[in-house]
Amino acid sequence: KNNHRGVQENYAELKSIYYYPFLIKKITEFINNCETCTLSKYERNPKLVPYKISETPKKPNEIIHMDVFYSVNKNLFITMIDKFSKTALITKIKNRSDPEFRKSILRYISTYGNIRKIITDNELGMKSNGMTEFLKAKQIDIHFTSSLNHNRNSDVKDYTIQ
Repeated sequence: KNNHRGVQENYAELKSIYYYPFLIKKITEFINNCETCTLSKYERNPKLVPYKISETPKKPNEIIHMDVFYSVNKNLFITMIDKFSKTALITKIKNRSDPEFRKSILRYISTYGNIRKIITDNELGMKSNGMTEFLKAKQIDIHFTSSLNHNRNSDVKDYTIQ
């Protein structure tokens, strides 16, 4: 019950029982090298990560978040959400190929209008040469994100369709 306490508590208990010239130094050294103590410590003054302001659209269709997901019964869908208006379009697709992505983007454009920028994760179908040419022809910028990025694709994540 007395294990893994701080330096001062251990020193207070041991100094009344034992005499050792460098007792506090040895206790400090022992505790600082204890694997259990090191793993259970927490930072009392953690370094604050500065906030970064993400790009904010001024009108609809400036930024569209796009993601692919499987439903519970293994159907494949593309979600496209306008960052400004939060308007969403969900399209069932057959596979993760660039023709399926193109069809979904064209469906969004025909329904809501031209898109300036698409933000998506590292979806391989969006990185093909055919898709790059398609986006360039439609004058749509593409931005790829990772899960640890402050500008990640969070507007699309965590939706489930039954």
